[in-house]
Amino acid sequence: MNDTLRDYQQEMKLRLFKEWELHRSVMVQMPTGTGKTHLLAAIVREFLRGSGSRVWIVAHRRELVEQFLDESGVDKHRVREILQDYFAGMDDHKLVETMMAGVRKSDVRGFE
Repeated sequence: MNDTLRDYQQEMKLRLFKEWELHRSVMVQMPTGTGKTHLLAAIVREFLRGSGSRVWIVAHRRELVEQFLDESGVDKHRVREILQDYFAGMDDHKLVETMMAGVRKSDVRGFE
């Protein structure tokens, strides 16, 4: 785990925190190989230190979640335990309902 960000990553991190003061949802788009996962890990670490809240990382591929966990230094076994406990009593329909409840159409700009 390396907390050192390049100048452009640090600038993006500062811009993100500024935008979060104004908007609930913010999206970052950066080219391949510019360290998006590294930036995300640094942002999550800072957010967790400041708030003590939980963070959900959702990706369309398991490899991306694994990459984030490797980069962030999070204990993968602990994450799996938490997720197994949380989702243990849910059938597939309830799981999808729970995931969809976290994303409302009005939260995503351009889909109003």
